[in-house]
Amino acid sequence: MNKYSILVCVLLCACYRPYSKLKTEHKSDIIKHIGSFELSKSMDNETDLFDINGQNIKEVQNALKEKDDRLFIILFNWWCPSFKDSRERIVSLVKLNSNVTPLYITSDDFSQYYYYQDKYQKILNSDIFMIDVLKYGDGKRNPHKRQEPFVEEICPQCEEKMGFPTLIVFDSANNLLFNSTGLDSLEFIQLEEALDVN
Repeated sequence: MNKYSILVCVLLCACYRPYSKLKTEHKSDIIKHIGSFELSKSMDNETDLFDINGQNIKEVQNALKEKDDRLFIILFNWWCPSFKDSRERIVSLVKLNSNVTPLYITSDDFSQYYYYQDKYQKILNSDIFMIDVLKYGDGKRNPHKRQEPFVEEICPQCEEKMGFPTLIVFDSANNLLFNSTGLDSLEFIQLEEALDVN
């Protein structure tokens, strides 16, 4: 085996190394103050993604009642063109309001790999959660089939459950303020209002 073959082999192996050992400064207040989150056990590999389920959402909502924060749930997948097109607007809205707590949640277990995870933790400036594959998975790698029962559990009144991004905003009393799949111009204005962005 020549030196070029060895180099190619090393590079290919590196592409599939799970990203781990997330630095403490990246930990969100949600993870620091709600101790029930666990690093994902959905996959065999070590990861810094945190599993999330319906019970976790209730715990977050209860914690936010005291802070009078709005909960902004962003269900996304890295490869979705619609999310790529809207992510800068979403991040900017979060930055405009300190009383908004974002939860970035992915349903694709492929997201454990560092070349997605590291990149998006930096872009979103946030921890990233993964829908618990063991609880919501159907044995197939189908993120849509995982997302639908998860959204049904956390927001039965939500009409939009299946696309990426799916956006949900609750006020501190857990009232639904906004739900949409995608983000056109009108929906963006409605989202600004739901987040109380001036």
